Amino acid sequence: MPTRPKSKNVEAPQIAEGSAAKRQVFTRDEVAAILRVSVDTIDSEIKRGKLKSFKRGRHVGVTGAAVDAYLRGA
Repeated sequence: MPTRPKSKNVEAPQIAEGSAAKRQVFTRDEVAAILRVSVDTIDSEIKRGKLKSFKRGRHVGVTGAAVDAYLRGA
């Protein structure tokens, strides 16, 4: 099984709790930085259905509303 390339160091966007919805879309790397977890954890949460996402071509996006819902435990 091929190994996944290491993710780039992505600085977490500065957001106040409950305000992620103000930003339209985040990358997986940005969500991982916001939540202070690995991209693998974000992928796992997406796969489990805990964090809603969408695909646009080969890219995965997570809406600000989905980040807020995840943080609320919805």
